[in-house]
Amino acid sequence: MNTEHLRSFVAVAEESSFVKASKRLFITQPALTKQIARLESDLGVRLFERSTRSVALTDQGDIFLPAAKAALGEIDAAVADMRHARETKERSLSVGFVYLFLSHPVERWLEDYCSSHPEVVVKVEERDVLGLIELLVGGSLDAAVLGVTDPSLLPDSLNRLAITTVTEQILVWEDHPLASRDYATIDDIIGEKFVYPYIKPTTIISPLQRDLKEKGANIEYVQAGFDSNTFQLVEEKRAITAIPNSHLPIEQRIISVPYRSDYENRVYLLWDKSNGKRIVENFVRYISKRIREI
Repeated sequence: MNTEHLRSFVAVAEESSFVKASKRLFITQPALTKQIARLESDLGVRLFERSTRSVALTDQGDIFLPAAKAALGEIDAAVADMRHARETKERSLSVGFVYLFLSHPVERWLEDYCSSHPEVVVKVEERDVLGLIELLVGGSLDAAVLGVTDPSLLPDSLNRLAITTVTEQILVWEDHPLASRDYATIDDIIGEKFVYPYIKPTTIISPLQRDLKEKGANIEYVQAGFDSNTFQLVEEKRAITAIPNSHLPIEQRIISVPYRSDYENRVYLLWDKSNGKRIVENFVRYISKRIREI
């Protein structure tokens, strides 16, 4: 017994005719007769009383008809749900980012992409670098924008498109000793108290943290929940901070001093090489075009 047998049975029952049912199903009458015979054999009952003039349901056929319709209804609903899920997946794009690197120009590009592609359902997810890489490799994420101080950390299974290079800036208050400096080095900031939004960045994304690790030095730091809290603590002369130059505060009484290091943070758009979604290919082309426009 299969769904075609059930559809044939329902069609004959509703049309009360093998001829009309075969036309409705776009099959030959002999083929339809064979399907009904197979179904009756599988069930062990006769479903129709046949005569030269009419076809009528037997008592067993009358009992079986509602169940057959219900079964076909559930199957058709399940198939429709699967098709909808597939179509939704084909129209969906999941993009991950590290908070500090979804900023100008990437943030604007993503907004422009959403505006120019209203048919695409874009889901944005924030994680740390290692979390995003895990999702990409596992196939749970289509693409990610992240920065690393060492590109060799990126798995070979990921395609990469270089977007920009980000340097760090040391933010200090107006009369801080570093405020008048053209740049700061690791030796200048050892002994300072630092504040960071959310959590302290790791050596994966921060040249400053890599320099500290190489020197075997630690800095005292406090955690702030938001950027505004971080900048406020700097204004209040309670701590300094280091952030990417793409994330500098606007209209704050804070001085930005470039941090000089042998390392730099390279920002990439990453996607898995095995991801064959056309929508991902189109998104990569869109970002490539925007990069060329810089």
